Amino acid sequence: MRRLWPSRLRTRLLLAMSGFALLVAALFTLYALAFAYTVEDQFIERMLRDEAKLVLSQADAGLALRPQSAQLYASIADLPEDLRRVMAEEPARTEVAGDDGRHYHLTTLTLDGATVWLVAEVGEQLVFRRMRSAVIEILGWSTLGALALALAIGYLIAAGVTRRVERLALRLDSLQPDALDSAFAADASDEVAALEHGIAELLSRLNRYVAREQAFTRDASHELRTPLTIIQSAAEQLAAQPHDSQAARRIATILTAAQQMARTLQALLTLARADTRPNTPVRVAPAIERCILEHAALLDRMAIRIDVNVAPGAAVAVGAEVLDIVLRNLIGNAIAHSPPQSTIDVRSGNGRLRISNPSEHPLDEHAFDEFSKGAGSPGIGLGLSILKRLDERFALDLQFRHDAAAKRIDVSLRLA
Repeated sequence: MRRLWPSRLRTRLLLAMSGFALLVAALFTLYALAFAYTVEDQFIERMLRDEAKLVLSQADAGLALRPQSAQLYASIADLPEDLRRVMAEEPARTEVAGDDGRHYHLTTLTLDGATVWLVAEVGEQLVFRRMRSAVIEILGWSTLGALALALAIGYLIAAGVTRRVERLALRLDSLQPDALDSAFAADASDEVAALEHGIAELLSRLNRYVAREQAFTRDASHELRTPLTIIQSAAEQLAAQPHDSQAARRIATILTAAQQMARTLQALLTLARADTRPNTPVRVAPAIERCILEHAALLDRMAIRIDVNVAPGAAVAVGAEVLDIVLRNLIGNAIAHSPPQSTIDVRSGNGRLRISNPSEHPLDEHAFDEFSKGAGSPGIGLGLSILKRLDERFALDLQFRHDAAAKRIDVSLRLA
């Protein structure tokens, strides 16, 4: 689609140029025809007036009436037959197209109180009318030539404009969220340059906004880390002391919540400072082992087994922190939604790492929304939302699939 709309713009520009060229050619053709007809008629009318002056001067001098380029007729009945037919119905006519290519211009004169007709048959003098077909053909070819020239010029202009617009679109498409480079506006003063400068200013404001948001997230996470560390340390010290079962459960709840909050803060910090530059591939096997150890108590309590079959060299091209967050969320989510005494499979193959857990229900369509959590989930609803953002940021190619027949949810991500 990105490459389609510049072509549409180019087509519209070509159509506009072609339409303008056709309009100008049509107007010029009409003007040329009207001009030629008008000049020819004015020439003949002037000739007829000169003939009338000659006849009147001859009559005043008592000479014989002898017009040079016209004929005198005493009445309508004396006119040539083709002219007489028209004048009998329209006696006020001054120009008549006769038969066999004859063409008449006429006027009336009053001589000795009588009305006479001065008629000039100018069929042989109408040069333009005889050449009308040739002139129209020349104008037609000229119109086609003008249209071709307009298309060529329009194509060059449209190609120049759309090429710059397409380069701008490709440049914008290549920008990364954490690298909104705004220094690309052209040093020009046309409309496209104005658009580039406007986008550059928008990107500059977005850069400042993103930097401000990242700084706030980073500072807030750092500020929360200290009291959270204190809570976690105190809970660990309390857990190491003997307590009755009820107090031990409450202390374990506090410790679990503190650990979960620490992981959430770590994820927020990672999102705030993460970049999209290629990372050295990190092996997934040690990260999976760390995740399983973190969930060991929960796995024992629910009697859930995790079968791991991952190639030693399987790796993902992200930082170690990002990989830990992704696997911690995926494996933790699999444990949270698996029934007791079930098995979770973690395996690699065909260029992907797959985590499969038993589940009768597919993921809800809002599962990736912030603060959306399933029934009975111990989290605060940020896990899958964070995964979605990490997937967008690092192109993990996360895929979720529910196998209704096997009653399992299969999650996979691309390996390096």
